[in-house]
Amino acid sequence: MTKERLSQFCWLKLEIQELTGRIRKIEHALSGKASRIDGMRWLGPGGDLLGDLVPQLTDLKDQLAQSRTQAMAEWSGLQSFIDSIDDSQIRLIFTLRYQDDLSWHQVAWRLGGNTADSVRMIHNRYLAKLPEQIKGAM
Repeated sequence: MTKERLSQFCWLKLEIQELTGRIRKIEHALSGKASRIDGMRWLGPGGDLLGDLVPQLTDLKDQLAQSRTQAMAEWSGLQSFIDSIDDSQIRLIFTLRYQDDLSWHQVAWRLGGNTADSVRMIHNRYLAKLPEQIKGAM
């Protein structure tokens, strides 16, 4: 497991949240309850709201499905990696950071007696110590 792969997992979760929010906005607009969608052009009188938004909604739902599939695969690898960590403190750091989505400050607070920098460094040192074959395999 590499920092880049762990970072990618975090970005995937954020992407899923963003896509879900965009889908909700479009669905809300299509239901007739919204007068304006932020970030979208105003169609004005006679604009084809249905014709413009339905294809966009379909594309977003496809992107969301792909992102969810990718995130599930990454989640499985992440879970296996975390389960393989022998040291309970390090295992907890990875669990809080990546499974519970906590910031470094929140992880440090939950562990008690640590700073955000100290738990981040424990995390980074652990990843740096991993043999190359393990980094690439997970």
